[in-house]
Formats: sequence, C-alpha cells, structure tokens
Amino acid sequence: MALTENLSIWSGRLRRLGIASLALVLIACVALADYYTEYKTAVSLLYLVAIVLAAWFSWRYVALMITVLGGMSDTIVTCAFTAQCPALNALNSGIQTVFFVVFALVLIALKESQGRLRRLSREDPLTELVNGRHFFEIGNAEIYRALRYKHPLSVVYMDIDNFKIVNDTLGHGAGSTLLREIGKTVKSAVRKTDTMARLGGDEFAILLPETGADAATAAAGRIRKSLLGMNIIKGRPVTLSIGVITNTGRRCAFDELITAADGLMYEAKRGGKNTVRSGTLAGG
Repeated sequence: MALTENLSIWSGRLRRLGIASLALVLIACVALADYYTEYKTAVSLLYLVAIVLAAWFSWRYVALMITVLGGMSDTIVTCAFTAQCPALNALNSGIQTVFFVVFALVLIALKESQGRLRRLSREDPLTELVNGRHFFEIGNAEIYRALRYKHPLSVVYMDIDNFKIVNDTLGHGAGSTLLREIGKTVKSAVRKTDTMARLGGDEFAILLPETGADAATAAAGRIRKSLLGMNIIKGRPVTLSIGVITNTGRRCAFDELITAADGLMYEAKRGGKNTVRSGTLAGG
C-alpha cells in the first residue's frame, strides 16, 4: 500500500510538472509568434491560456513564476517593435503583467476554494475523518467489489461509553477534544486501506476491505485496548462499545451491514459496555 501511495504522489507531481512545462513551452511559442509577426496581431492574448494551465493544474508559486515570465516576454517583444518611449513601454507592460498576476491569483483562489468545498463535503469538520455521506459512498463501492471478487468485507461500529456524562460534567469542549483524540488514535491504528468515519455524535465506523471475521474482531479488540490508557479526561478511562459485522458473500446493501453492526454495538452496550460483539452475514 505504501508503494501504491508513493506512486500516486509521484504521478501527481509529474503531472503538475508536465503541465508547468507545457505552459512554459506555450509562453515561448506565443513570444516567438509575437516576434515574427512584429507585434501586429493579438497573439499575446494566448499568454492567458498558458496562465490558466499553470494556475489551475500546477503549483501555486510555479504558476505565479510562469505568469510573471509571460509578462516579461510580452514586455521584451513590445519594446522590440514599438517606437514609443521606453517609460511608456515599461508602464504598459507593467500594467499587463499586473493584470496577468491578478488573473492567475483569482484562478488559484477559485481552485483552492473548490478544493476546500470538496473536502468539507467529504470530511467531518471536527475530527477531519470521513463523514457519514462519503463513508456510505465508499461502502457501496466496496460491497459491490467484495461481492464481485468474492472477498470478505467487515464493518466496525463504535460508540463511546458514557459520552453524555463527559459533556454534562466537563462541558462540550472536553467532549470535542475527546472525539478528536479518539479519531486520531484509532485512525493511526488501522491500515491505510481501511476507511474510518465519524457517523455523528459519538459514533464512529471503520470499513475493512478484504478482512474476515477473525481479523476484524481482533482489530476491534486492539482498538478497544489502545484507548484504555488514554488520559484525555481527568482520571476517567476511555472505553468503547464495539460491534463488528463481516459479510462473506451475502448480497445486501451497505446500509444493511451498518444496521447489523449497529445492532451488535448495542448488544455490547447491554452486555456491560467496553466490549466487542461480532457477527457474520454468510452468502446464500
């Protein structure tokens, strides 16, 4: 998985580098076209195409460097073929370069804003985990894949024990801190291929692709034990009631897995809390 993740990172970097290189080539082509047409056509407007490519698909500072380079190229060609005074040339070129930079900054801000909106639509703002909506999207895709290739799929459903007491006695700030720390601790304990989400309130879930019942139950036990030593709430142990459901081939919707795992979690609650209950949905 680490190799796949690294390849994905390097692929993204190479793509950005390739687009930045393409933007540089385009700027050079526009400058040459301007030069050979002796600045008699509106070819210089094509600098904006290079700026759009760099601003939208490359790195922020690389895009700004390419934008300034485009303005400088236009300045050089302008000075070569216009007879007006150097000061006026410099002023006009400066104005155009400022326009290029502002145009690039607006595009970069728009791209970053879209990125933030995408993250907000998929992430829980408090814990920065996957939110419930995106978790179900991933789960629906994973259960289809699991059934197609006949792989097991497990879901771990967790609820913090006595969370209401924490909020009532220590305040909602302490409750929020507890949620963040649990999310961070548990996420660091699962695999990169697993997906952890906050479903709402004090309930969390983990999707475990290609994981059988024994491995999923063992993972839930490790998670439960890892939280016992946490010292977030003044002298109070942090415990979870956990339900684990594994699908080994039954054709069902993903929300049926969640409902089954939720039911097992409530069995753990009724059984004294701080325990794990597991079950299996077999094919048939």
